[in-house]
Amino acid sequence: MAIFNLLSTMLLSLVVMATAGPCDEYSELSDTWRSVKNYTPPLFCDRGLTAGWYRFTGPAGDRIPTVNPVSLLRCGTTAPVWMNGPHPSIADGVVTRQACTFWTFWNAVEPCYNSWNIQVQACPGGFYVYYLTPTPYCSYAYCVGKRLFNMFTF
Repeated sequence: MAIFNLLSTMLLSLVVMATAGPCDEYSELSDTWRSVKNYTPPLFCDRGLTAGWYRFTGPAGDRIPTVNPVSLLRCGTTAPVWMNGPHPSIADGVVTRQACTFWTFWNAVEPCYNSWNIQVQACPGGFYVYYLTPTPYCSYAYCVGKRLFNMFTF
């Protein structure tokens, strides 16, 4: 009987591990400097960020903005990173979006000055998780905002 219980427990653990997804296995980022409202030094970067699934929590906000932050020196960095494209629904599953940087007058010509792909998933409980990679330059960092109706707060 003890062997049966042990095997049952091991099998259940394997099933749980096999079904765990991004909404269950993520790291939290709660840095207040990531806020779209932050435009004061010191300047940070995400070049050293470990690639993986992240959830934004805390007073700065809970999601990457889907509109560009309007100016340099926002979000605690020189070139703020925003997401080009809407946040998905739970039914959409994991989707790929473009991470974009804001960079002065270049954004008048090309709204997404420099870009790379990230992934995002809507989770039960009303939050999002993002598969983020290190930014290509140290002057870039992921921004965070709070959603109010159809606009992000700046």
